[in-house]
Amino acid sequence: RFMQPMLAKKGSGGADAKQSVTMSGADLAGLNLNFVMGLYDRSGRWSQPAHSHPYDEVMVFFGHNVSDLSYLGADWYIEQMTRKAYNSDPLRFSMTRDQYITGKRDVVYLVDQVKQPVALKDAMEFVTSDDPRTKEKGNNGEPVAYIPAKGFYLPVDKELVIKTSTVSKPYIGGIVPVMSWSMNRNLLTKSDLMMLDLLAYNDWTRPIYIAVTVGRENYLDLDNYFQLEGLSYRIVPVSTPGEYPRLGYVDTDILYDNMMNKFRWGNITDPKVYLDENNTRMLTNFRSNFGRLAEALVAEGKIDSARKALDKCVELLPQERVPHNYFSLPIVELYFKLNQPEQGKKIAQEIASMAISELGYFNRLNRRFPSEADYEKRLDYYYLMQLRNLAEHYDQKDLLAELESNLNKLLPEAK
Repeated sequence: RFMQPMLAKKGSGGADAKQSVTMSGADLAGLNLNFVMGLYDRSGRWSQPAHSHPYDEVMVFFGHNVSDLSYLGADWYIEQMTRKAYNSDPLRFSMTRDQYITGKRDVVYLVDQVKQPVALKDAMEFVTSDDPRTKEKGNNGEPVAYIPAKGFYLPVDKELVIKTSTVSKPYIGGIVPVMSWSMNRNLLTKSDLMMLDLLAYNDWTRPIYIAVTVGRENYLDLDNYFQLEGLSYRIVPVSTPGEYPRLGYVDTDILYDNMMNKFRWGNITDPKVYLDENNTRMLTNFRSNFGRLAEALVAEGKIDSARKALDKCVELLPQERVPHNYFSLPIVELYFKLNQPEQGKKIAQEIASMAISELGYFNRLNRRFPSEADYEKRLDYYYLMQLRNLAEHYDQKDLLAELESNLNKLLPEAK
């Protein structure tokens, strides 16, 4: 979803509104403004009732310019995605409206009858067929759509992948001839089905991304084929097995440019700007990205760029603004690895101080609620133990002694 700002002249409204090519906070400074809501209707038109107002006004229209997984199960939304919108070409679905209309294939079951992976296009042809032999009987006797396999494969046209720049030059050697994966589930929702349909027939003509913030159930078990570029993973035919939350591989050129040059950070470092729990939780995704970026840059021998990425992370996301968490531990290790022990030690001490303070609170809390905050306590002990191990591994004797002293006070048996 996106907001499209449109600036209307004084006293005008509706169709007379003139679209603003660019608009920022500075454009609105000093104006006496009235904000008016407009809507994007299902027929693909912007609508806003005609009206007049004595002041200049900004009309904000809400609609969609990318596929939203939360809507992709709705037939009206799928239909919108099959149309050209502004500069965005239609999505290449094979399913027709009569195949995805509400009531048809709302849920598709995965039945493990065929033990070998099946071609994704064959699976889509099977599930979209109206042949009674491709249906199972439901509890009410009605035909139910299903796919007789949980494993799938998709042949990869390497030349087309290269031609469409789906994979950057440094990673071309990792392109696989066939993408193969198994789905650890028993059913697909309609939005899942449409995603698989798009993957089967897109032919790498459009990039397909999945946001890093969506639930893992939306990954469709394709996470071995993820390429991290920012706040999204791009599905690419390069196999990189990994474990959550470190999925896929990092395209260092793209991610570095995004994180260091393109992203605009607003006032997140301004202490006068309030960051609520949701803000700070979302910002930890950027801390994770900075850590993964620096780690990948080190692996490629780009040491100076790795240091710059780490320094940018610390500058933008200090403890005072975004409290440390699991994703701060790699930052500590990378500073040690890059022979910048003072920076690593400072962050380690901040994490330790936070964990010790929280444990003190949880221990007092447990006098009244002995079973509460067990997970949080284990997490804080984990931070302290990991920091101790890092200090030992990278020969940070002073830090090691400090951490062991604190651990012995909190948990005498911890060594």
